[in-house]
Parts: sequence; structure tokens; C-alpha cells
Amino acid sequence: MSNISDRIERMIDDLLDQHDGTVEISRNRLAQEIRVVPSQISYVLSTRFTSSHGYVVESRRGGGGSITIRRINTSSPALAILNLVKEMPESTSQQQACQIIASLQRSELIDEPLAEIFKAAMSDLVYKDLDRLLADRIRSKVLQNMLAVLATLV
Repeated sequence: MSNISDRIERMIDDLLDQHDGTVEISRNRLAQEIRVVPSQISYVLSTRFTSSHGYVVESRRGGGGSITIRRINTSSPALAILNLVKEMPESTSQQQACQIIASLQRSELIDEPLAEIFKAAMSDLVYKDLDRLLADRIRSKVLQNMLAVLATLV
């Protein structure tokens, strides 16, 4: 049997498929429905439904709270890329950058040679002489700029 996180991910993906890529859910209600604790829902959302995986997650408090999950629309390539730029965290590790690059490839927004160029610019080797926090902040800015240029080319 698959693990709980996989089940939660599949259930949310199914909901997204049924609702044209956008769904509003109650974390507590979803947790009750699939018999898990709400923190497991939060864990899956924070690790598998990130902008680097092609999703935007918005949380609202009050009134029971709700979470809106949207797949980034790749029908407009420039828009999808600009959404990634907008959602880019202030600090980005090499692993996070590679997840974003892989997402771009899966969406066919970049090809293999361009992905390799992106990965080279995001490599820890480039930033090895810098403090880790500073390196991750610079890496984030470099990736944002590369994506902004890419958005103008697609």
C-alpha cells in the first residue's frame, strides 16, 4: 500500500482534475474525510504542491479556513513562467531550482539543452565561495532573471 502522503497527493490531484485545475478545500474536512490528521495535509501541501512543482497554494484563515490550490496554467507559456517568477522564494537551494527546471521541462517550456544551461547556472559549484544563505538568495535572483527573459522568448 502506498504511503499516506501519496494518497493525499493523489486525492488532491483528482480534485484538481475534476475542477479544471483549481480547488478550494478545508484542510480539516479533507483530513476527516481521508482519516488523517490535518498536519499531514499541511505537510503534503508544503512539499508536493509548491510553485516549483507547478502549483499555487493560498491559505485563508477564519470561518473554518480554506485552502485554494491552483495548477499553474501552462496553456500560456509566458504566463506560466511569469507565475513562477512571481512565486519565487527569496532564497532558493540548488535542489529547489532543479525542481523548478524539471517542472519547466515536464511542461515542455524548455528543452533538455536549455535545462542543462539553467542547471549549470544554479549549481552549488557556482556559489561555493559564498555564505550558504547569500548563495541561495543570489541563486533565486539569477533564476528569476533567467525565467523573466525566457518568458519574453516563448
